[in-house]
Amino acid sequence: MPRVVKRRQADTQMLQQLWEGIRVIREQKQIANLERITKFMSREYHINPKDTQKQLNFGVRDGLIIKEISKGNKGSKIGIEQEGYWCIEQPDETTKDDHDWYCFECHKSGEVIRCHGCFRVSHPKCLEKRKETAPEHGHWYCWVCAACRKKNHTVGRSELNKLLGFVLLRMKEKARELYKKLNLKDTPYFYSLIHTHTDLSSMQQKVDDNKYRFLEEFEGDADLMLHNNIVYYGSESERVELCEMVVEDCKHDLTEIKVCKDCYKMSNCRTSKDWFCRPCAIVHELVWAQMKGFGFWPAKVIRREGDRVDVRFFGALHQRAWIAASNIRDIDTDIKKMKTKPTPGWHNACRELKKHQGLLMAKDKTLKKEKDKEKEKEKKSDKSNKAHKTHRAKKRPRETDITEQDDAISSSNCDHQVKVQANDNVTSSQDSNQGSPISTEPNTAKRRKTSASSHSPPHEASPPEQSSPAKCDCHEKYTSIFADFKTRLEQDHHKEKEEAITEALEKMRAEMETDKQQTISRIKDTMMAEIDRTKKQTREKCQEEYFEEIKKVEAKNKEELSQAKKKQWCINCEEEAMYHCCWNTSYCSINCQQIHWHKEHKKLCRRKR
Repeated sequence: MPRVVKRRQADTQMLQQLWEGIRVIREQKQIANLERITKFMSREYHINPKDTQKQLNFGVRDGLIIKEISKGNKGSKIGIEQEGYWCIEQPDETTKDDHDWYCFECHKSGEVIRCHGCFRVSHPKCLEKRKETAPEHGHWYCWVCAACRKKNHTVGRSELNKLLGFVLLRMKEKARELYKKLNLKDTPYFYSLIHTHTDLSSMQQKVDDNKYRFLEEFEGDADLMLHNNIVYYGSESERVELCEMVVEDCKHDLTEIKVCKDCYKMSNCRTSKDWFCRPCAIVHELVWAQMKGFGFWPAKVIRREGDRVDVRFFGALHQRAWIAASNIRDIDTDIKKMKTKPTPGWHNACRELKKHQGLLMAKDKTLKKEKDKEKEKEKKSDKSNKAHKTHRAKKRPRETDITEQDDAISSSNCDHQVKVQANDNVTSSQDSNQGSPISTEPNTAKRRKTSASSHSPPHEASPPEQSSPAKCDCHEKYTSIFADFKTRLEQDHHKEKEEAITEALEKMRAEMETDKQQTISRIKDTMMAEIDRTKKQTREKCQEEYFEEIKKVEAKNKEELSQAKKKQWCINCEEEAMYHCCWNTSYCSINCQQIHWHKEHKKLCRRKR
């Protein structure tokens, strides 16, 4: 079994609370001793003194809290030595440690097993819950490294990263907060608790750079993002709930890619209206499926699990549903027996089904043509190989004849008789006095001349007689065969070249279309973000101007009120008064006084006469 190691023991949430307590006490220019820290923790977070002391000791052992002895400077403890605690310095970057400190399953500290392939760690008990067992001998690999070590390249890297781009778009739509870059001012001591930081922006950068090789790597980064949020913010925070929801949706999309990548790609691209009719690389089973309260409807089978079948219906919406196997019928069954009411939507679905079946037939024909072409190429290559072998076999006996003749000529010591053995025929020479000529094969003319010049006596004057050569048309035959074979190869090469060019053009067009859509979506996102930012700024600016204007109006109103209160006003016409009559009555003119006097003031006037 791999070695079990204690990485850290302190709880991350209580550790952050202890850091806050030490910082608050130090800001008050006091020694952060155990008594003050326990009071702060019980007052702010309702934590027992025993738990506080236990977590303080764990923090000191883990090297996250500094403990030192210092002397008091105030009050009754001046000069008395006492234990004080300090916070560590905040790191700006990730540490150089090889492995994480917290389990990736339960996100807690304790005794862990380290992965030999990456920085992940896990408790032995958490492995048992995951139904994994650590090997008794050798190294342990986490589920991400184990999946990457299998090297099952079912999808190309560029295509895989395009599919993961669609997954990221859905994740960003649901959680914009997780896409924001890290701000260390808002998250103190972040790198003291987080070993490897990742978020949606870093995952987007990896997707743009085509760094993901497997789906498990992307899923591992999503789990790492959730792990970091739980470690730093706690399992009960709203951010962690949002992150859990996003990671669940991400895993659902990844399972959809594993089931059928073509369906997932076409459902997200939707470059044409008939995207659902196009056949996938994995041929889906076609069935009639029935939901409760509806009739039988044409559908594709995505997967089967026991008595349930995951289907996607033909039609306008292309909905998905899990349906019992008893409500599934073969596509070849008669429609009249199923007793379905034909509606416009049902007719539209049947049209899509027929179009899909036609495209499947065309695909099968093209595959058959390609297979026939491959078989023809194999036959041609076999024929050429056989012809080449026969040509080489016919050349070999002629070479052996030449070697046999050379051996016979070199072994003869007589000056008057020469024996030449060729194709099991022996020609004898006459007596040396007569100087009879030597008979040889036509293919060894050159060698015969050299042997005659070396072995003939100097007094011999008559030249050797040559036998009539046998005509052989093998050279012309094979040259014509190879010329035909060459022309065929050139034609096949030309066709394959044209097909490759057309395929490359189609791929480039599709890639350009997807890149175009991605850039459009990015520009939309940036423009929407810019619009939201400008809206927010203008709203804040308008609010500030509004509040300033209100303050000015209120001040002006107060001044006018105070000035109005200091003056007297005519009780008849409410103009500024000049003549005072009694305690609350004044007039602006004599006319107003006479009118008001006869009207009502004559009875109520309190002025002494």
